[in-house]
Amino acid sequence: MALRKLVSVQIAFIAAMIGMANLPTASMAATATTTMAVSSVTVAACIVAATPLVFGTINLIGASPNDNTSLVTVTCTPGTAYNVGLDNGANFGTTRRMKSATAAVYVPYNLYSDTLRATPWGNTVGTNTVSGTAAVTPTVLTVYGRVPGGTTPVPTDTYLDLVTVTITY
Repeated sequence: MALRKLVSVQIAFIAAMIGMANLPTASMAATATTTMAVSSVTVAACIVAATPLVFGTINLIGASPNDNTSLVTVTCTPGTAYNVGLDNGANFGTTRRMKSATAAVYVPYNLYSDTLRATPWGNTVGTNTVSGTAAVTPTVLTVYGRVPGGTTPVPTDTYLDLVTVTITY
């Protein structure tokens, strides 16, 4: 009888071990997955910068014009269509003009979009602005300035104007 009891306990122990083998253990981890959508919408955006147009020392007595240039840099979202305009400046009369730093005396000048200085650069989209479509790299535009020859002489002084550069996109 003692042997039977021992065999019964052994059988019960073996059955329990077999049952435990079927239980999940920490090394049998389960996983679940999903996806996450990531998106963005870009908008057209532009910035514009300009270098000063410095005519330097000019001789108004001569018949020759005084020329110089400035650069306008346009940076926009690639593919964005834009127009760059130049207003008439802070001292406009019948033309753009620079004002004396010390008196109400002016020196006229003009701004152009071409090297021949034949196409005036203004601020009316579709008429006298410079248009383009942005690429990946910034676009650099040259502003061609001219003080006309034969301008009435003015007193020695520093002459200034401030032109607003506007980008429409």
